[in-house]
Amino acid sequence: MINRDDFLVQVIGLFDETDPNEITLNTEFRSLDEWSSLNGMSLIAMSSDEYAVKLTPADLQKVNTFEELAKLIEEKSNN
Repeated sequence: MINRDDFLVQVIGLFDETDPNEITLNTEFRSLDEWSSLNGMSLIAMSSDEYAVKLTPADLQKVNTFEELAKLIEEKSNN
């Protein structure tokens, strides 16, 4: 199980131009002004480095919020 508070801190660290108060688990990450494919690659790298889960760009297309992303990482870590 992913600690959601730790996960959110890691996510906030990837979006340095966005006010941290704007980022919650319910945030739709593609709606952030800062969102780019580089952020997507950073999320993929974070999942690999922090959770030993390999995500693909197609995996990111399946989720919209950071909560959904955390759940996907959990699912993949259990397989």
